[in-house]
This record gives sequence, C-alpha cells and structure tokens, in this order.
Amino acid sequence: MHEPNFYYIDELKSKFKNDGLQIYDFLDPTATVATSSCEFVDGRHGGEILYAKILAYMSAREPMLQPYINMDYLTTISSEYSGLSMIPNKSITTKAEIDFLGIGCAKSRQQLW
Repeated sequence: MHEPNFYYIDELKSKFKNDGLQIYDFLDPTATVATSSCEFVDGRHGGEILYAKILAYMSAREPMLQPYINMDYLTTISSEYSGLSMIPNKSITTKAEIDFLGIGCAKSRQQLW
C-alpha cells in the first residue's frame, strides 16, 4: 500500500490522529506482531493466523474490545499454528497447506481437526 495508488494513506492517518482517533498501522505487521512471510497467502494478504495475532494485539490495547474477544483462543491458535496462513480444518479442505510463496516455509506440522 506504499504504491502511488495509495498516496492518501498518510493523509488519512494524520487526519484520524488529529481527530483523536487511535490508529493501528499494520501495513508492515512485522513491526507490530511476531509474524513471518509464511503467514501470508500471497505476500500481500495475511492469513487467519496473522489476523488472529493482529486482533489479539488490538484487543490487549482496547478495553472495549475485550468482552467480545476470546483471547485464550487467539493465543492458542497463534502459537499452535504459527507459520501457517490458515487454521487447518478438514471441513474446508483435507489437503495440507503448501508454501504458497515458495520461500521455504515449513508447513508439514499441521494437523487437521
């Protein structure tokens, strides 16, 4: 999103900040949460595990979210499936996740449930 087509991102962030709104910038999620390229589907779009980590990060900082968030679940899946882009689920697919980007991601430890 740092490409010219998204030139307005910095302006929006500045406007929101000036209006007193809390800004969470996940354009580079590695700067905020423990993640790797292996948790992305295509190099740009994060998978379920990355988004679970982002939600946990935000929930820990926003008390109004906490009653609605199952932090134990987010912590468990973030730890158990770290390095995967999706939570293995045989009702969705019985095939193991592959290294979508071909960058050496270890995907063999997953267990379908």
